Amino acid sequence: MTPRLRPTLALALVACLGVGGAGEARSEAVHRQRLREAIEHEGRGEFEAAVVALNAAVAHRPDYPRLYWRLACVQARLGHEAEARAALESLAALGVSLDPKSDRVLGALVEKPAFAPVTRRLAANADPRGECVRDATAARTTVDGIIESLAWIAERGEWCLGDVKRRALLRVTPGATSPETISSVPAQLAGIFAIRCAPDGRTLWATSSHGEQLDAPKEGRRPGVTGLVAFDLAGTAPPKVFSLPEDGEAHLLGDFARADDGVFYVSDSLAPCLWRLDPGADALAPWIRSEEFVSLQGVVISPDGRSLFVADYGSGIWKIDRTSRSVTPVPAPAATTLFGIDGLYRHGDDLIAVQNGIHPARILRLSLDRSGRLDRVTVMASGLKEFEDLGLGEVRGGRFWVVGDSGWSKLGEKQESYRRPLSLLSMALPPP
Repeated sequence: MTPRLRPTLALALVACLGVGGAGEARSEAVHRQRLREAIEHEGRGEFEAAVVALNAAVAHRPDYPRLYWRLACVQARLGHEAEARAALESLAALGVSLDPKSDRVLGALVEKPAFAPVTRRLAANADPRGECVRDATAARTTVDGIIESLAWIAERGEWCLGDVKRRALLRVTPGATSPETISSVPAQLAGIFAIRCAPDGRTLWATSSHGEQLDAPKEGRRPGVTGLVAFDLAGTAPPKVFSLPEDGEAHLLGDFARADDGVFYVSDSLAPCLWRLDPGADALAPWIRSEEFVSLQGVVISPDGRSLFVADYGSGIWKIDRTSRSVTPVPAPAATTLFGIDGLYRHGDDLIAVQNGIHPARILRLSLDRSGRLDRVTVMASGLKEFEDLGLGEVRGGRFWVVGDSGWSKLGEKQESYRRPLSLLSMALPPP
């Protein structure tokens, strides 16, 4: 789920319902506390103290781009040229592109010749890398909502799209100039986020979530139901809604995965919780809740089926044992960052990630070793002009397909979306 318009997340999260492995965590709470301290010190003009706090935060999370940016800005205010340059070099090493001149003090400092190499490197990180193909047939279709997700229905030879803004599941037949709203969508549903077709090709699963900033009620329309929904693609049965229990909290179900035993795992971007749906159950149940979670996104089952990999927009990736429920951080290899990952998908023994929370947006290949540890991060594509506003995707036929222009970034203050050609992109994947 793309959280550009999400309400501000609380960093102090409530106690967990059931979490294992607390001693193995990478001290996310400590890292966030040090960052908060640094921001407070900086606000009071206590720049030396801010540097101490930021360096402590970096010790916990050396893969967090924001820390190096703030460190460069604070060091610039202290007149520490070498230290500011070193912070920018660390930022550039993560593959991020930021303009140092966007900060007034740092911008003046980088005019000096010694900063020229790192300034060029930061700018070069935005250069296009890799290649993708835009589906020309899909581009004949015009859409005007927030197209968050896609799913190819092989039996029908057509695309289904999840539209957050229109609260709709859309069908796109090849060459059609406009999508068809699947009429079986019940009126009580909210925005449609992640969608996936079941292996039998007869059922389409989707997450439905309400957000005031996304689908504010109009003409008396009620807020939609938040839950997991099963749609009968043949239209012979009504959709089945598996709702969340009423708990008074805000929830946004952004993505999900289904294990081979039929158990669903659903991520919550607003509450620090993973939800579970067992076969035969009629509602989602809380599975794991943790203060370590910031904003959970993509979910995928590990190649051996024993674990989940869960993307966290503000924390990287978690590995969770399905039996013990132990929560373990996935360390980022040196000079890489796993922050800002939205969608997460399996390709053989590797993972494919949509990283739309940093600049430039990227598609990553995450290679796992035989023990299931993250061994290497490869940037498959980055900064392409087609990456207007990446949404979710799917692996199919040796290619990775992804929504190229979801529409989030162009949603206006009046909640107005815009008409545009449907952008479905694909890129070749290496053999699994």
